[in-house]
Amino acid sequence: MRRLTEPCHAVNAPAADFLATLVPGGHIEIASRGKEGAEGVVPVCVVKNRLTHSVALKQRCTFSVKLEPAATVAPAAASSTPSPPP
Repeated sequence: MRRLTEPCHAVNAPAADFLATLVPGGHIEIASRGKEGAEGVVPVCVVKNRLTHSVALKQRCTFSVKLEPAATVAPAAASSTPSPPP
């Protein structure tokens, strides 16, 4: 799952909540959470990956994936007034 969502951290993707199902044979199916399948958002940064895995599975395995925007910290402002020597 980490490799699936890793590109989203680089672009600070908006919050998203979706399902990822690992399928025997190596495919990953992505779906929104809504009952109708039209609700929810799956960010492009997820689906631009090769949606495959290398886990040996006998049956499908579904994960709930929740992405949250990274908290950004503003850099400290540089002072234009020089500090007095010690």
